[in-house]
Amino acid sequence: MGGRYRRHAAEPFSRLVVTASFVDSSVLIDHLRGTPTPQVTELRQRLGVSELVVGDLVLMEVLQGLRHPNAFRAGDQVLGSFPCADLMGRRRARASALAYHELRRRGVTPRSSIDVLIACFCVEANLELLSSDRDHRLMVPILGLRLWEPPLN
Repeated sequence: MGGRYRRHAAEPFSRLVVTASFVDSSVLIDHLRGTPTPQVTELRQRLGVSELVVGDLVLMEVLQGLRHPNAFRAGDQVLGSFPCADLMGRRRARASALAYHELRRRGVTPRSSIDVLIACFCVEANLELLSSDRDHRLMVPILGLRLWEPPLN
């Protein structure tokens, strides 16, 4: 077989899940609390129907907020059903820092570096972001982020 062509080699994550959506901690926390937001409604409609992805830092952020052991176990079980992407690495850390500087240059000061990292991951992986974080909305025109927006009634 020689191995000259790798026709069946694994493709990068970004090419495999172009129709998936990344779910931010803001939506997952509201979902677990039972807070009725348009983003939570959208998440619940997509469960079991669409590919939904979380990130390792999102998983950590949500689980660390669940103080009671039973809540932690229940949250861990819910989040365990989502594919979990590794968000960090030297290349993405550098790209996120550059994006942060670009946002600041254009007058947007993100409240969280993790939000910038998530936005950069979604842009790179061509994932729509399901988030209720206002900082993500400000990143859309600058970073080219695809953010789910509730339909206008």
